[in-house]
Amino acid sequence: MSASDASNAPTTFNAVSVSAVSADHFWVLGYSMTKYADGASGGGATILSTTDGGAHFSKTGTIDVIVAQVPMSRPYGVPTVSDIRFGDATHGWAYGDALFETDDGGTTWTAITQVPGSVVDLATVGDSVWAISQTQTNGDAPTYTVYRARFSANAPTGAWSKVELPLTPNQPPNIAVQGDTAYLLASTGTSDRLIRLTADGKSADEPGPCTPDLPSKLSIGGRAGVLWATCTTGMMASIYVSSDAGATWRQVPTGGSNAIDVGAITASSAILADNVGDPLVLLHADGSRSKVDVPDSAASASFIGFTSTDIGYVIASANAGCALWRTTDGGLHWSTVNMHG
Repeated sequence: MSASDASNAPTTFNAVSVSAVSADHFWVLGYSMTKYADGASGGGATILSTTDGGAHFSKTGTIDVIVAQVPMSRPYGVPTVSDIRFGDATHGWAYGDALFETDDGGTTWTAITQVPGSVVDLATVGDSVWAISQTQTNGDAPTYTVYRARFSANAPTGAWSKVELPLTPNQPPNIAVQGDTAYLLASTGTSDRLIRLTADGKSADEPGPCTPDLPSKLSIGGRAGVLWATCTTGMMASIYVSSDAGATWRQVPTGGSNAIDVGAITASSAILADNVGDPLVLLHADGSRSKVDVPDSAASASFIGFTSTDIGYVIASANAGCALWRTTDGGLHWSTVNMHG
């Protein structure tokens, strides 16, 4: 590769995860790749942030690890991160094979060793952050454990401690938050349970909507008590919605679609991604659908999330790489967020 080749090689930023603390203030975890005639380089974890709703971004910091979604081989044992979450303007976490923490808005990051194994999900609410750890030894079945830490303004995040659950999950639990409660959707192999974790450290559980012993996803709506669940059923996925914080559930007809993910908006609507047809549709609780405008009809969504009934985000993958889409009208229109300005 010549110096000319290097200077002319295109570099693109690929978004893989987003976390918002307000309508205007959010962070994007991603990686940059430079493509040469004989290959590509890059893949290190980079965090960008905006305080004006995405009109301008700045490079907040970097983490000395590789992003898991990078399409290139890496040496065995090299840690990776795949997601980012912020609890407020200063406290945030990047997680995957390893867990990192920032107390200065993402400028510097510290590796956390109090949470063993890899972190498969993480969520924050109020002054608490919960991490779901997966550990496995000697080929045994994975073990899933929940850890919790607390944080406050102008102070470092506190120590992590194990949370005792009322059951033992046999699949990676999925966690989402609303109000002062974290909701954990977990399977024991014989039953599917919805666990509530409150800010005082207490927990309670009741039946969930999904099939035991299969992975599931939980999405929280922009209104109190609204939960949507994507339940794996083997051949395709089923969608359920609750308007009373999981006390009761009703199945949403999907017309045989193989749902990948659902982003809850209200008890009557959500954005659905599946592997057939349009990358996103507005799914209504009666099973009807409305077409939405997207920047790339050939893309596929790997993440959907709403921070209010109006504002939502999608990580979209296409041949050109991974992009961040944003809506400000409840999912009817989506636009690509330009993270180069």
